[in-house]
Amino acid sequence: QTQEDDLDTVVVLEDLVKQPKYEWNLTAIHAAPDELAAYQTDESQVRVAVLDSGTSVSENLDVEQYINLVSAEQEVTTYDEDGTGHGTAVAGILAANDDGEGIVGVAPDVTLYSVKVFDYSNAAPISRIIEGIYWAIDHDIHIINMSFGTNVNSYALHQAVKAAQEADILMVAAAGNSAAVEYPAAYPEVIAVGATDYQGKRASFSAVGEALELVAPGECVLTRSFYGGIMALNGTSLSAPHVAGAAAVLWAKDMSKSSDFIRQLLNASANRSLGAAEEYGNGLLDVQHAFEIYQEFEANYVPGLSDYAGITENTEPYVMGENPGYVMGSWGTK
Repeated sequence: QTQEDDLDTVVVLEDLVKQPKYEWNLTAIHAAPDELAAYQTDESQVRVAVLDSGTSVSENLDVEQYINLVSAEQEVTTYDEDGTGHGTAVAGILAANDDGEGIVGVAPDVTLYSVKVFDYSNAAPISRIIEGIYWAIDHDIHIINMSFGTNVNSYALHQAVKAAQEADILMVAAAGNSAAVEYPAAYPEVIAVGATDYQGKRASFSAVGEALELVAPGECVLTRSFYGGIMALNGTSLSAPHVAGAAAVLWAKDMSKSSDFIRQLLNASANRSLGAAEEYGNGLLDVQHAFEIYQEFEANYVPGLSDYAGITENTEPYVMGENPGYVMGSWGTK
């Protein structure tokens, strides 16, 4: 109980709960706009293809071109093409415009191509994935993001991946939400990305193993959803576009560099303080540190080399952000 005279101060709830300027996933990998302000590059030079379920039209996502490879859904409008929201969420992590509320993509100015390979049930035959990869090769794409996986080792899929590597395309894929790294992430030509939570710990669902190359935020991440909405999601599907976006901003610094240069720079700059390679690969993505060591790495770079003894390892202690505290809903047919 308080006296009426004590109620002369109005307390606004938003003043009590101060939200961070940017979402935790961006600060975890040091890719928030204010952290990268000193390293501004022209990301629009970099063409990134997101092979996924399509991308819902949104004022917060600039898509250069929508490509629909699902023959049975050619009548679906671009506005409604993403039937699950998965592709939109992935594209949002990679390239969403700053909404002024902390949700922004790692590379918001990148030239983005939405390549719809998954249907309304989020399914696709491997042949359609292959078609999407060859589309990217034919259209001079620099980076392919593949936030999906299969436990089937397809010879034809691997040949497509090899063809993309020969075309100097950097491929980034979700490691998978099960025990072992799935394909195409498991192929040596592809960066396999696992998931971490806000504490810097490996997400319980994130795949492990020798094929794991990098980790990035993937548990309870806020991103764009269909029809201009937002949602919190889990999965290595969300981790991969962090790496693809980072690759884009780094590549834009010098477009004459090769995809291998960018890949090894990402690995050399990753934070290795989180744990063993079995669970964290070469470490947690660190975009700011990649810019900081860029010249040193450039001087030491050897094509195909993955171990740089002359470059000091990034073992900075992980700075844990606040618990995001989002409520996540899941619905099934039952």
